[in-house]
Amino acid sequence: MSIESGKQMYDATRNPQPRPLDAAALRRSAVARGRAMRAARGDRDVRAALASIAATEDTPPPQPAA
Repeated sequence: MSIESGKQMYDATRNPQPRPLDAAALRRSAVARGRAMRAARGDRDVRAALASIAATEDTPPPQPAA
C-alpha cells in the first residue's frame, strides 16, 4: 500500500460521501424525503426534483367512512 492510497482510504472513512438518492425509497417514505430536503437546503435544483417526486406520488384514495 502506498502513502497516497492510505490517505485516500482514511479520507473515505472520515468524510463519507452521501449515497445517491433512490426515487422509489423517497416515494415510499416521507421521512426519507424530509431528510433529503433538509440535506439539500442550499441547492434549489435538488429541492425542485424532490418536490416533483412528492407531487407525482400516487396516493391511495381515502377509505369510505364505516
